[in-house]
Amino acid sequence: MDKPFIHDDARAEYIESYVWYHERGCHIAESFEREVENALESLQNYPERWPVYIGRWRRILLRRFPFGIVYGVMDNMIVVVAVMHTSRKPWYWRDRIINVLPGMR
Repeated sequence: MDKPFIHDDARAEYIESYVWYHERGCHIAESFEREVENALESLQNYPERWPVYIGRWRRILLRRFPFGIVYGVMDNMIVVVAVMHTSRKPWYWRDRIINVLPGMR
């Protein structure tokens, strides 16, 4: 499957989290980065592996960090809509799915 498309807001969440970890130490930020990269690679290779989270959207949880990646699969495309901290308000990212792709709501 093709490399995932990452919604701008999801990319911003990742960068904000990376910077937060980097302020606490570059080693922890690098570990966070590797964990996110591994998760993206896993969902690219096995997109149907993780359970449905809401509607057609799925979530893969990171192992060592309190984050999940919310994504959907349409045809041969993976769309990441959130790199969410699991303690944040649930569904804060839901408005993003309205304009992502037709048929992915």
